Amino acid sequence: MNKNFRSILALLSRRPLILVSIAVTCWIFWLRAPSFDVTMWNVDETIHTAIAQTLLDGGLIYRDAIDQRTPLTYYVFAVVFAITGVELPAIRILIAAMIVGTCLMLGKMVRSLHGNLTAVLAVVGFGSFSSYLLFPSDSFAANTEWFVVFFTAAAASTFWGNSSSNVNGVRCVWTGVLLGLAALSKQSALLEAAPAGCALLTMGVSRHMSWHKIMLCGGAILSGFSLVIAVSVIALTVAGAGSDYFFYAWTYNLQYYGPEIKFLDKLASGLPWFAAIWTNYPILFIFGVGAAIGCFLRTVQLASSARDQEQRPKDVYLLTWCIASFGGALSGGRGFDHYFIPCLAPFAWMAARGAGAVVSVIHANQTQYPRVARVVAGLIVMGFVGSALIRSAEAREIPAPQDDPAMKISDVIRDHVSDDDSIFVWGFNPDIYYYSGTKPASRFVYCTFQTGLVPWTNVAPEVDTTYAIVPGAMDDLLADLEFSAPRVIVDCSDSSYRHFDKYPLSKFPRLETWIDEQYRELNSKKIRQHGFRIFLRRDAVITTPRDSVDSVSTTGVRLADHINLVPGLNRVEVQATSNDDPIVGVDLKLNGRSVGAVTVADCSSVDIIFPLLLAANVEQVTLHPWVRRQHSGWESGQKSVVKVSAFSATIEQALEFALPVVRGRLSASGVRAPFGASTNSFDGHRNFAMHAPSLLRYDLPADAARISGAFGLPAGAYASDNPSPTDGAEFIVRVRQGNKTAHELLRRLVIPNINPDDAGIHAFDLELPVDDSMATLEFEITPGPSGVSSSDWTFWSDLRIETSP
Repeated sequence: MNKNFRSILALLSRRPLILVSIAVTCWIFWLRAPSFDVTMWNVDETIHTAIAQTLLDGGLIYRDAIDQRTPLTYYVFAVVFAITGVELPAIRILIAAMIVGTCLMLGKMVRSLHGNLTAVLAVVGFGSFSSYLLFPSDSFAANTEWFVVFFTAAAASTFWGNSSSNVNGVRCVWTGVLLGLAALSKQSALLEAAPAGCALLTMGVSRHMSWHKIMLCGGAILSGFSLVIAVSVIALTVAGAGSDYFFYAWTYNLQYYGPEIKFLDKLASGLPWFAAIWTNYPILFIFGVGAAIGCFLRTVQLASSARDQEQRPKDVYLLTWCIASFGGALSGGRGFDHYFIPCLAPFAWMAARGAGAVVSVIHANQTQYPRVARVVAGLIVMGFVGSALIRSAEAREIPAPQDDPAMKISDVIRDHVSDDDSIFVWGFNPDIYYYSGTKPASRFVYCTFQTGLVPWTNVAPEVDTTYAIVPGAMDDLLADLEFSAPRVIVDCSDSSYRHFDKYPLSKFPRLETWIDEQYRELNSKKIRQHGFRIFLRRDAVITTPRDSVDSVSTTGVRLADHINLVPGLNRVEVQATSNDDPIVGVDLKLNGRSVGAVTVADCSSVDIIFPLLLAANVEQVTLHPWVRRQHSGWESGQKSVVKVSAFSATIEQALEFALPVVRGRLSASGVRAPFGASTNSFDGHRNFAMHAPSLLRYDLPADAARISGAFGLPAGAYASDNPSPTDGAEFIVRVRQGNKTAHELLRRLVIPNINPDDAGIHAFDLELPVDDSMATLEFEITPGPSGVSSSDWTFWSDLRIETSP
């Protein structure tokens, strides 16, 4: 054993790169290991997962599974899942290995260009940035940009090779291939071809290479790049997805997604990234900015030394790589942190270049005070490395994100599907496919193309998004659903989560009608309180027996109380219970004919909502509920004769129920909500979701007389299965008049977990004080006496200012 151990040490001493590789691998995996088992870091992971499942079943990207990104990463997911099963931790381990690979390729290249010290600093910089700089859900998620930075770092390393060798055609072909793979990972990587091209031009201008050879090398890069793109285009076109590939990967982004953000807003979206580097890594930021300025000055100066001329192509490559990767990040315009992942490698190189250059200058001028020079150089290196290592170690302490609300309904879905069943999710919730372990029933794993939602720009309730609906997308969706007949349909428009409350099924009558004909709603307070609706496919063959008085049950199945029927579409709830023999089916008969039985999972109780379409001349109907039990078969409930109410109003009723007409809106003069504020419409109510603590302020018009509205906490905030429920919140309405003391109109502390009366929505109608001075109306929410704001998903609802008492 000792002999073998000594042999390993001897090998490592002769091969220091092996030791460096082991150290970098252990470091990166140590930083990121706590993030591997998190259920979901961001929704892009589950978009990829849902599409990869379709590919594993023999589907084709863009034909059978649609997203607006280029195709490579979906097939990587599919290959990994084919080996490991559909498990996101396996993908995250792959991403960690790619980060290690990027570190090593970056270090190898920088070592050949600038020496050992700068290479070590570059590796430390990139490794630190990759785990602790960006928003956690962007740093640790399996984003496409990790593939971009991997391939662009590989392209840079291939292009430069070893310091002793010149750029040649073979390496340029492989550089083009790697840049093509980067572009097939994300469209913005097209800009990443600029560094190699600019470096070649610089070599020509400075006469490092002949223009003939530069043309050959440039053509080699273009050939390698074109080969990769052509292979993808030809393969998908031959398979029948060529036109959809072109539309969704290119046209959609240029015509719909990109124009949502103005050019100046795109430029401004990069400022937070610089702020994040300055906040977390100020030493690296200073050296990076200094090096960028130095690269730029050496590039543009006319008179330069032979050494600077030799270094100029490298400086141009580095500077252009920083600019190109940053330009790619800005092209999306939304400022998402993961857009800036491709910038991490060139900026780590730039920061290392700056620190390494300062240390080199100090060593070159240490003749008078050698000891001081060594101390200063050592402090620079220690400050650079130490600050990066210490800060990056905080990555291990980052908490996992709060549970996705969609997780809470996954158990319900799993209860009603088999391994061969598929489901469809109406919403922007591809995560439901992953949580429930089910396959998508449609090529659309999220529904922005049918609704015109462009994440996350046109989300305001008042914005009409029909301009961004993809022509034919609804036709394709209905064709998919008709063909696949999913066992379960999930409607995510019951809440403001991911802004899909703008798109209730009622706005899409073709889809709603199809669902009403083919499905029955599984009614459950647990489902609705989290903002979802679940529909089960009705039975294809009706097996309900004929009516029999002998099988009547007065307790096992019944109609819900207070059924009111009107001409047109109605929804009738049937409630079934069983103490010993599990329920497996429910049906409702209208005037003796089944309206569509539905099979349910074995359960002790279930509520099913049946849609009923009644003609205008119908005055009454007979409703007859049925339940099917696992062992005893179908059992009849009590028949009910229900009258159908016609619409009419007397003159007195017309006046009594008259509605006020709103002719304008009062703009808010101030909004403060550190944890987020948004507006949504839910169940006909206009809500201002303002997580406590928050403050909303208005300048009152002179004729304002009353203020009315409501406030509260959603049921999910204090639900029994919420791991961190709210401990209450305080709602305050006050008026400030000039410089006078504020006058409180309302102060109410609600603690639903302690006081059941505090649950739900609380309405108010308040008289405003009369005063000639300028008045300001404030709506404030505090986290309550404890000051803890966990799950304080507070909201104001239907706020209205009236000018008449």
